[in-house]
Amino acid sequence: MTGHRKCAALSLLLLSALRLTAQPVPPGRALPEFLRANEMLGRKLLLRTHSTQPDRNIVVSPMSITVILAALQYRSGFEDEQIGVALGWGDRASLAVPARMLLAALDNEPRYREGARIENVLLYREPNRFSADFIGRMQRNFGMKFVGTGASPPARADVRSARRYLGTLPNTAPNNAALISSGTHLSTAWYGNTFSLGRPAKAPFVTSDGATEPVETLTSELSHYPHAKTDTFEAVALPCYSASVILVLPAPGRNILELERELVASPDSLDAALKPELGMVRMPTCRIQFESQLRPLLKEMGIRAIFEDLGPISTKPHFFVTEINQKIDFQVDQIGIRADAETAVGLFPAGIMAGYDHFEMALNRPFLFLIREQQTNALLFVGAVMDPAQN
Repeated sequence: MTGHRKCAALSLLLLSALRLTAQPVPPGRALPEFLRANEMLGRKLLLRTHSTQPDRNIVVSPMSITVILAALQYRSGFEDEQIGVALGWGDRASLAVPARMLLAALDNEPRYREGARIENVLLYREPNRFSADFIGRMQRNFGMKFVGTGASPPARADVRSARRYLGTLPNTAPNNAALISSGTHLSTAWYGNTFSLGRPAKAPFVTSDGATEPVETLTSELSHYPHAKTDTFEAVALPCYSASVILVLPAPGRNILELERELVASPDSLDAALKPELGMVRMPTCRIQFESQLRPLLKEMGIRAIFEDLGPISTKPHFFVTEINQKIDFQVDQIGIRADAETAVGLFPAGIMAGYDHFEMALNRPFLFLIREQQTNALLFVGAVMDPAQN
């Protein structure tokens, strides 16, 4: 089977799976629920993170966290269902199937090639304390590579040696007995002439505190884009070769946090409203570098047991998660989107168309963005731009 035929077959399989949403979810049909849970995790983490730092540009990447939580939940003999309840997963036995499908769909070639990729490595201080059953499941279903670091705890140099590509690592405690290092990377160009025909120009942007400042802005070509304008938001979806970005602007008189709450409370409202329309988009360029500690946010969502006891994944009792930290470098410009998310989990024992009606959407005040991988529609990054000049 040629590469194109394999890609087409995989796409058909994924698109077919996305139509299957019955509950409970049997094995082999869980991909849509897996992707939906990942989308909701991203939206909830954005809301909770932004609520504590309302004036900051925010970006979070849920995919690595979703895969890691699925891996930690999917272990024999551990009956706690907190992760599944908090994230809305169905039968936990089905998680291995969508995880394998998702990881197979993502490109695992080195960076600077078009595409999205995810890489998972578990580094451990020897001797190895993990059960053979856990190691086999992690390798087989979640693409986890196991690397020993000798008698010393895993350090940054060990992570660099174990990974093919590495973004900027988040800070972690120095004495973890094991460390899961997961990277989600996206490098993709805008599709066609979306922004290539125009030149970046300064345009006013009104920040959350009411100040107006000039920022570098791109103007798209006049074309048909999925677009929506409701009483609470205006949104547009712009295509890239390996992803799509949905830009969401709160309606006049509403703020970003209200919009974030709506997207959590009504998860289907955004996509259901988008319809192809002729129009153009003015969007600021931006770069966001953001680091977050996710353990307290996950505990607020009801995920507590993994921070106390991971069950029989280890040959020693009382192995638990000490921290879940993430650091992201995200950039949007005239060329496209480039984003690197590094997640660390610490473990420790114990054309001219004038004359037609068209929309013009100017992202000249705080807005949200959601970036989904093209083939699977998986949410890779979600964030809020409060001030394009902030970073």
